[in-house]
Amino acid sequence: MSKIPAKQVYYTKKTSLRKNRRLLKAIYLEISKYGLDLSKLVFAGVILVNIMSLDVNKFFIFVLGTIAVTLLACISFILFIKGKE
Repeated sequence: MSKIPAKQVYYTKKTSLRKNRRLLKAIYLEISKYGLDLSKLVFAGVILVNIMSLDVNKFFIFVLGTIAVTLLACISFILFIKGKE
């Protein structure tokens, strides 16, 4: 009985790693788009809360919203750059 050469298994693994990297890059790009959409929605929510006359601490909402938008945007841009590499 002849054995299957080890090189065939090596090539299969190498090809699947390339596909996984492409898939991972595509996932990074989609997550970055989603994160930027979330940051836009949070920003719009902060603006709407400040426009409406509700009994909330507007300064607290503004500060918390600004922090959330900044964090989401930074994470999204990092993932975008990682997906474009």
